[in-house]
Amino acid sequence: MTVYCFIFDNIMIDTGLSHMEKEMAGIAQENKIDRIYLTHHHEDHSGNAAHINQSIGADVYGHSLTAEKRQKTYSIQT
Repeated sequence: MTVYCFIFDNIMIDTGLSHMEKEMAGIAQENKIDRIYLTHHHEDHSGNAAHINQSIGADVYGHSLTAEKRQKTYSIQT
């Protein structure tokens, strides 16, 4: 599966799949990301938002429905 994230200055849009945690955190740190904007709650868009927030302190923004869904834990079928 191909996923995309975009970086503009110190902003990251979407954060990729959670199994890419190390790579995405490295990209965020390297680019001095301080804000993350999520287009929606699906795991391929929001999978590393919490980790990046915790590891480098980037603030996470998204629609209120996205925030609500991110508060719950969902199991992902493999």
